[in-house]
Amino acid sequence: MGDARETRIKCDTLIGSRPLHVEINAFVRQRYLGQGRKAVYLVRPDQVIAGRWLRTSDDELRSAIKEVYEGKR
Repeated sequence: MGDARETRIKCDTLIGSRPLHVEINAFVRQRYLGQGRKAVYLVRPDQVIAGRWLRTSDDELRSAIKEVYEGKR
């Protein structure tokens, strides 16, 4: 799950990635966050969710993105 402390991910430095900020409402909280305040989702180009983290690191996210591009996720 990555480092225990909150990590700010610089999406512009990750190949093929871009941030998407969503307004948090009751539906989003229940459906996507559960008990968490925020999360990082990795969504493939075909809109399949390839990963979800409450906390992550640049290295962990880079590795997951590489796996998506290699067809492993």
